[in-house]
Amino acid sequence: MLERIQERSGFHITGPENILRLNSAQRALAQWALVDDYQSVLDLNCGDGRLLRYLKQKFALRICGVSDNHEHASFLRSRLPDAEVIFSSEQRFPWQPDSFDTVFYQPDLETEADTFSVLRETMRVLKPDGQLLIATGCISACSMLSMKIMPNIQQDHSSHMRTILTMMENAGYQDVSCRLAGPFMGIAMGWKRH
Repeated sequence: MLERIQERSGFHITGPENILRLNSAQRALAQWALVDDYQSVLDLNCGDGRLLRYLKQKFALRICGVSDNHEHASFLRSRLPDAEVIFSSEQRFPWQPDSFDTVFYQPDLETEADTFSVLRETMRVLKPDGQLLIATGCISACSMLSMKIMPNIQQDHSSHMRTILTMMENAGYQDVSCRLAGPFMGIAMGWKRH
């Protein structure tokens, strides 16, 4: 019980050795996610599994992940024995419709066509009123002022965020918006409404 209170509050009596260090995208996703006990979450780019481990420490969740590498998926299953981590190189997931309360996604900037098909598939596996969170590069107003010497970067980041938001709306997401989660990190979020 003490460990659970420590994880939820951020205060640690036993020391910081068990605290997971999340990267900026993972921190942003965790910050803006509306997650609670007894829900199901899916991480589409589970990477090293830190986001799933972090959420599992804080909540009693069903955690699932997708990896595009078979060996990597096996490795994550060994590190996260209570997680459902699958290998999938396609944009079709083996879960039933309406399976997840929250889906996390960090798309590859190079493959917008694949991103749209993933957004349609996440719509299928999300429960009604489920939340999709996408971590993507974004530049804050302060950063924009300091980057006047590099206007191409500013334009690329803002157009990428607009593209993501438009794709989410085209895939059927509602209440689509973006949130600044750091000087160079943004979160696009949308909801499956019925």
